Amino acid sequence: MESWKKYNFITKLIILLLLVTSCNNKTVETIKPIVCVNKIWYHEDKHSLGSPTVNFKIRIEDTVISKKIKSGRLNDIVMYNLDKQYSNFVHLEPFEIGRQFTEKNNIFSFKILTVLFANSPNKNRHQWTSEEIKKTIQGDVGLVFENDTIRVKMCQK
Repeated sequence: MESWKKYNFITKLIILLLLVTSCNNKTVETIKPIVCVNKIWYHEDKHSLGSPTVNFKIRIEDTVISKKIKSGRLNDIVMYNLDKQYSNFVHLEPFEIGRQFTEKNNIFSFKILTVLFANSPNKNRHQWTSEEIKKTIQGDVGLVFENDTIRVKMCQK
């Protein structure tokens, strides 16, 4: 009788283990975090003394990257279509000012200050057309964190 109880207990245990493992046998898909540029545009207010800006809306659904940005570790934003000779003309506002970015529903908005595209009375300086500006600012951007740069592509429509 004792062996029958032992056999019955082992059988129930095996059946229970089979049920548990078969129910939890779903394949887990890894979801790649989304980081992409929603929109880039140039803004110059001719009636204001403020600096012209290149504005970015970047969708960031990656907790590591968003935490780095929120903690002030974003050093710069690089526009890959912009020639290196012009890199001194574009600047991300420092985090300490409190205006480096805004965030709503995982969409981060950034402004880069620039005088590169502004109209100038200087005849020797290149006068940028609106088409040249669009072509230059569109495309991939880089989020620069200390020694690490994350390349961000345009979002798929």
